[in-house]
Amino acid sequence: MITHYKTIRRVNYRTGPGAKYTRVGILQPGAIVKVVLVKGKWAKFVSNNKYYYCSFKFLKRAEDYGAIVAKEVLPMAKLVVKNKAAHVSGAYDYTGPKINCSVFVSAILQKAGVLPKGITVYHTSKNHKKTSVGNCVHNRLKVDHYSWHKTNHIHKNLSSTYKKPGCIYVYASSMAIVGKDGCIYGCHSSGSKYTKLSMIKHKKNTYEYTAPVLAVGVPHID
Repeated sequence: MITHYKTIRRVNYRTGPGAKYTRVGILQPGAIVKVVLVKGKWAKFVSNNKYYYCSFKFLKRAEDYGAIVAKEVLPMAKLVVKNKAAHVSGAYDYTGPKINCSVFVSAILQKAGVLPKGITVYHTSKNHKKTSVGNCVHNRLKVDHYSWHKTNHIHKNLSSTYKKPGCIYVYASSMAIVGKDGCIYGCHSSGSKYTKLSMIKHKKNTYEYTAPVLAVGVPHID
């Protein structure tokens, strides 16, 4: 049975259960791994349909996956404000001066260790021309520990399951994430430079609360 763990420090991962096996890469502190077997001092985990091994003593059971993601939301929001990041449509990476909703959410997932560096998830279809539910990012999002649900309700009409910390909201023209405080955080084109945190931590009369949510990504432990 798959059990989820997070790393408590930087740890090498290898092709087999021992130091003699080839080192493949390094897991950063706080990275989430899906462990399928513990063999002695080594944990066997699966990533992108491939199996690797790392030292089991550097892993800790991940009890609340949503909290792991949500705790990264506010620090990232404050960083965007500190850098006065300009909103740029189609940006692929968060570089400090440029940001958008997709990059904002992706940076949080990367920081939480559930999305590889350099990968950006989008709320629109691959060609950025369609925003219907069938073409939304929830059908092709490669993020572990999320289940995706279609909906067409505003925030106040969503079930409590869809309001958990770490939930990702997909709108017709934006995406956002629920922080550990239960508030919705997201970057969109209402501000050219995010000089106030209120542009990211949204109030209940703003788009993130009043626009229909096309899909919700709910974090979970398998």
